[in-house]
Amino acid sequence: MAWQAAEILFAVDGSSASQEALRMGARLARAGVELRAIYVVDRALRLTDFVPLTVLDDALVEEGNAALAKTSRLFETLPEAGDTRLETTLANTDQANDDVAHTIEREAQTWYADLIVMGTHGRRGVVRCLLGSVANRVAGIARTPLLLVRQKDVL
Repeated sequence: MAWQAAEILFAVDGSSASQEALRMGARLARAGVELRAIYVVDRALRLTDFVPLTVLDDALVEEGNAALAKTSRLFETLPEAGDTRLETTLANTDQANDDVAHTIEREAQTWYADLIVMGTHGRRGVVRCLLGSVANRVAGIARTPLLLVRQKDVL
């Protein structure tokens, strides 16, 4: 008997890479599989922030809600969705010594996810060094199987 995921966690950020990951991960969903999409609100306190924390926090929550709404709309159009329901939720980093990657892994463990699915932008070189890669950091710490879906190149 082949391994099948009973709970799939999608880490989304509203990007085309995360939308592609949703499309790919939805293909794995069978009857009875629970699906959850999370957007992580990065509330970690940074000394370089010059904007009042409440303003920044409100903006990040608004961005997260927009990303989750976009994800829900896309999911409803997928033929693989069928009767499967996608639950969406905002997750938060702690305000000190935390990051998005650890929050994704913590959510996967708390929810007992069998699989994490997330997009990757496939950045290389200086851009990757400057921006980093949440997907790469999740791959380094995840105790849950991880499916990384590379963003399709757009001409």
